Amino acid sequence: MCDSISENDIIVFLEALKGMRIMDDVLMNEFVKRDKENGYQALGVILRAFTGLNLKVRTAQVQSMLTGAGGRSIWLDIRAEDEQGRIIDLEMQRAVDAALPKRAVLHMSTIVTNEVHRGDSFAKVPEVWVIFVTETDFVGDGKALHHYRFRDEKGKLLGDPMHIVMVNGDYKRTDTLEGRVIHDLMTTDPQAMLVPEIQKPFADLKETEKGQKEMTEALAQLVDEGEKRGELKTVERFVRNLTADGFSFDQIVRLTGAPADDVQKIMDNIATDNQAQIS
Repeated sequence: MCDSISENDIIVFLEALKGMRIMDDVLMNEFVKRDKENGYQALGVILRAFTGLNLKVRTAQVQSMLTGAGGRSIWLDIRAEDEQGRIIDLEMQRAVDAALPKRAVLHMSTIVTNEVHRGDSFAKVPEVWVIFVTETDFVGDGKALHHYRFRDEKGKLLGDPMHIVMVNGDYKRTDTLEGRVIHDLMTTDPQAMLVPEIQKPFADLKETEKGQKEMTEALAQLVDEGEKRGELKTVERFVRNLTADGFSFDQIVRLTGAPADDVQKIMDNIATDNQAQIS
């Protein structure tokens, strides 16, 4: 935990909290881990909507790192396991690029290689779901989600262990469970939420004194620990991290202490990079 939080930083963090959604990593982390009963119940609804399975979450970890056989490491936003032993990786992806499907495959293979060890039977390969919720419609056809599996040219499944799901965060219809869940992941207002199991822990974080205090501490820790690890070596890296976590221009200027013109240039570069990745 950071040593102290200034009055100015508290104001900035509370302002940032107002604009945060479950889609934002730092809020999702607290959403899942602070209240196991309600957090797991909400996570279960989200995963049921995107998998179509009647699953119940047994365990969940936030921001866990895995290293693959070739030494390449990945961070999982949320790694959940249900009571049937299925492993589900839920990723909140604000920026997308053409390599996103390959990233999903990398996540899949890394998860499997970390679950199966020397001497294990091939039967130990678990059923794995990798779910990417993207800010925009990555596939581009307006559907709520796409579920990819291994099939032959006639559509016959090669077993049933591997699933990749791309969820369209820009989907607007709310007449299905997946539509209502997408709506709730993307909204900043707890009172506008449509799924009670998701609304309760979200409202607790954003509207209660206890929740606001926990979120303020989490945001302060995000900044403080990043600096101590040397991850935020430059203002540009700092701005990129804060932008990814939903901070506004004014909030970033106040937190970094950098000239507004410099922050604006960096944010313009981020926007340009994101647009180039999409095209």
